[in-house]
Amino acid sequence: MSYFKNLSRKTATYYLLIAAFIFLLIVLFSFRPLGDDNEGLYAQISIYMLKHLNFLTPRLDGLVYVEKPPLLYWLTALSFALLGKHDFVARLPVLSSGLFLLVGSYFFSKRLFSKTFASLIVLILVCQICFAAQASLLMFDMPLTALLSASMFSFYLGYKENNKFYKLFWIFLVLGLLMKGPVAIVLTSLVVLPFIFMKKIKIRDLQIGFGVLTFAIGSIWFLIMSIKIPSFFEYYFINNHILRFLGKMQVNDEITGPIYFYLVRLIACDFPWFILFFLGTYLCFTRKLYKNDFILFMMLWFFTIFVFFSLSKGKANYYLLPAIYPFAFISAYGSLKIPKWVLIFLLTIGTLLVIGAIAIKLHILQLRSDGRLAYKLPLIYLTASIFLAYLVIFLKRDFAIYGIAVSNIVIFIGLFLYVELNQNYFTTKYASLWAKKRIRTNTILIQYGPYWRTSTSVYYIGKNSLLLNDFKDGDLYYGMSLLKNKKEKFINFIDFKHLLKKHPAVIITTKSRIFKKLSHYNIEPSIIKKFGNKIVIVFRQM
Repeated sequence: MSYFKNLSRKTATYYLLIAAFIFLLIVLFSFRPLGDDNEGLYAQISIYMLKHLNFLTPRLDGLVYVEKPPLLYWLTALSFALLGKHDFVARLPVLSSGLFLLVGSYFFSKRLFSKTFASLIVLILVCQICFAAQASLLMFDMPLTALLSASMFSFYLGYKENNKFYKLFWIFLVLGLLMKGPVAIVLTSLVVLPFIFMKKIKIRDLQIGFGVLTFAIGSIWFLIMSIKIPSFFEYYFINNHILRFLGKMQVNDEITGPIYFYLVRLIACDFPWFILFFLGTYLCFTRKLYKNDFILFMMLWFFTIFVFFSLSKGKANYYLLPAIYPFAFISAYGSLKIPKWVLIFLLTIGTLLVIGAIAIKLHILQLRSDGRLAYKLPLIYLTASIFLAYLVIFLKRDFAIYGIAVSNIVIFIGLFLYVELNQNYFTTKYASLWAKKRIRTNTILIQYGPYWRTSTSVYYIGKNSLLLNDFKDGDLYYGMSLLKNKKEKFINFIDFKHLLKKHPAVIITTKSRIFKKLSHYNIEPSIIKKFGNKIVIVFRQM
């Protein structure tokens, strides 16, 4: 593939320095409070494991929670054990997996191409919004992506250089299984099986015996849980995977969307690299580059994952993350000779962004209610910076990669400011710390509303909660179904009124309608405090 090797090496250092600077921004962003939704769930599971030295059965707020395998919980618990309980420490395993992906991608690409092209791929990887977000969130998707990518790298090197690399392929694949379950096997199979068939790879070269042994070891946790909890197999494998894909999951908490859902996300989350990706894809097909083994592998890697999740009824914004490396490679190829129309397109987008920001500031353009938090941003300064970056590359095409990278840095800063300026809408940390100062030993912590909206309260307060009038919460539903007495965890307002006769209580919620409910049952709060959309209600003993 000489057209990659002939690239100049002089810009490689600049690409890597910019990539390192962007990753440093992500590291700094990782010091923010843990967010509700998933981060609050996974942090408290890891703390529970460490506190009770029970690393086998994940427990969320005291209830069995087996929606995901335990590897990320183990790594997070280890991080807490070594460095203490801190928001950044909780995210450290995920952040490390993002760095592992960047370093692994660099050395893999450098092995096949040039230092400059490998550096360009790393720069495109770290510049993507989805990378920045997922590398700084305590979630499973970045570690899964890092492991799946390492598995793919090992497979291709096994095919191209030495079949001993297939052993690494199996090891990383099984670690992916322990990270996020069978989806790692499904996604990998969708890519490598067609490639094995098309390239007539000999089965005996694939180190199948080693793979079987590795899978046997990696499946021990699933086997133990199936024996320990009889309903685990049906819930985890059938309900949580097959029925989730079909959109028939019991207590479905998944986003749904049309078949073009991920096309829209690709444009939004990978702006503006998606333009070069589409250009690179077009060139690969028109020049019949798919006849090259590596490009065929990249095409299979990206498009099979894209099609798989597009067909799935259960969707999420971050599901395409495992395809981030082939996206970066194809975009890098598309950037080798950027046509004039791309520069015109970017300049037009930059102009529209500035006009839109001015219209918002003058209230000519009204954002929807769910976008109201953006009003705090210095939108005109941010969009003007993006416009200037695109103007420079329009006038000086040689600066195109640098200009696009700078525009992404501005977008990241805007994203970081958006979260920082609206922290109380994303975390219950400050509401929880305020409540913690007012909680006595016998105070009951209660959450009202979707559990995930205030889930960090259990982590920050260090106390399990009761759920008020939320008997089908998606996160706790399975654990609740295993309880003999549901009122151990879930109570109604009458139960709550009786409970107040014996104990003081604190309710944390995002639902203001709770006050009508309390008034209906003649329950009087002692103190009410608001933090963004989080409401803390303190009740003294009646």
